[in-house]
Amino acid sequence: MKTPLGLQPCYEDLEWAGLENFGRARFEELTRVDPEVWRKEVKDHAALYEKLKARMPKELYALREELERAL
Repeated sequence: MKTPLGLQPCYEDLEWAGLENFGRARFEELTRVDPEVWRKEVKDHAALYEKLKARMPKELYALREELERAL
């Protein structure tokens, strides 16, 4: 399943043997992507990126920008 964070499996795609108490509702709760929370997270990365600027691969900047657009 495509999310703003990338691809993640659907509940049906995983093997749940031995985890009968871990139902679909719990899975969906834990894998839900809250765009507001992630927008804040990405903004918080700005300070770290600035601190590591000299050593930060340019590709990571591109990935961060792509994530911001997806959210």
